[in-house]
Amino acid sequence: MKKLGLILSLLFLTNCAHHKSHHVEVDTNWGNLERVTNVHQHVYTAGQPNEAAIAAFKENGGAVVVNLREESETGFSKEEKKWVESKGMTYYHIPVNGKDMKAAQFDAVEKVLSDHPKQKVLVHCSSANRAGAWFAYHVSRKHKDKPEKAMKMGEAMGMTKSGLKSQMNEMIKE
Repeated sequence: MKKLGLILSLLFLTNCAHHKSHHVEVDTNWGNLERVTNVHQHVYTAGQPNEAAIAAFKENGGAVVVNLREESETGFSKEEKKWVESKGMTYYHIPVNGKDMKAAQFDAVEKVLSDHPKQKVLVHCSSANRAGAWFAYHVSRKHKDKPEKAMKMGEAMGMTKSGLKSQMNEMIKE
């Protein structure tokens, strides 16, 4: 019986060690960004960065920027790709329509992360709503967290719009 208890304890501890807790760590010194959230190891979410924020990300070890904004959005910067690449970083544009999100779009973000292991990645949109939605998707699919927990984590990362939350809730329950 003692062996069974020891085995179960070890399995529990192994699961806890593997399933790292996600935390919110905010750094307010990145250009125009008032809230940069370190969501998991080397991954950050934020709203729309300006050129100074891109430079600050690079100075802080940044390597990859993923832009979730659509070109038709007000405030979309056509200069962003140039800012990122001029700093020697890699730029990805994966447009996500906040009114019609698709799992394939978030799977593309997951592919970027797997293609750039251990590199600092910034995933952003205009206000961190879609970036927070991606994070809910990420913890639901990759880390197998329950939908309720994934939704709470996405909300903590910036997913605040009710329509977006409703879509994400349906997406991660599939």
